[in-house]
Amino acid sequence: LVVPICYLMYTARRDVAQIGLIHICTFILLKLSGERSFGVSLNRRFQTKLPCDLPLFSGSHADLVSITLHKLMVNGSYRLVPLYSCFLTVVCNISPYWRSMSLVASVKLVNLFELFSSPKFLYSGEKAHRHLALILEVFNNVIQYQYNGNQHLVYAIVRKKDSFGRLASLTLPKAIYQCNKAFPASGDVEYDADVEERAAAMSVKD
Repeated sequence: LVVPICYLMYTARRDVAQIGLIHICTFILLKLSGERSFGVSLNRRFQTKLPCDLPLFSGSHADLVSITLHKLMVNGSYRLVPLYSCFLTVVCNISPYWRSMSLVASVKLVNLFELFSSPKFLYSGEKAHRHLALILEVFNNVIQYQYNGNQHLVYAIVRKKDSFGRLASLTLPKAIYQCNKAFPASGDVEYDADVEERAAAMSVKD
């Protein structure tokens, strides 16, 4: 069941006409991921060759789900943005049972962390921080419950330690500065003496 769902989602990610299909597949995965037996069964080795440009990896069906959802978030239709929380919740739900994460999946998850912790994304909306919280929970679950066998994830995190350090040292003044830099206020109108003078002259003529 997981393989055809991932294939349909992967191939339809850029097709606006198939957004409804992706919604259905997402909710199926969301429902299944809440079951412990499903999360454990995803550790079965994935060896199927799919007729699409899926990145080559050596891993399990959990890797397939993670890589597919990563692709939908970084290279999918803009209309999939409301589903980002669902995508990350699926990965978060299966993370406590993920025994051996592939190198490809590890790198892509850390890349998602960098994306969601960037000022451009983190301050883009009132609830944007929830995506970052979910991806951090994924890391916490894997390291806490399945540390043995997940050296690829630990290595990927260590390689990007500076990104985690910047988040750890984030303060309110620094966050405000980053927010203003990422989203400069466009509504402020600068005073222009020449414009004011011309406007005053025209009002006198009238």
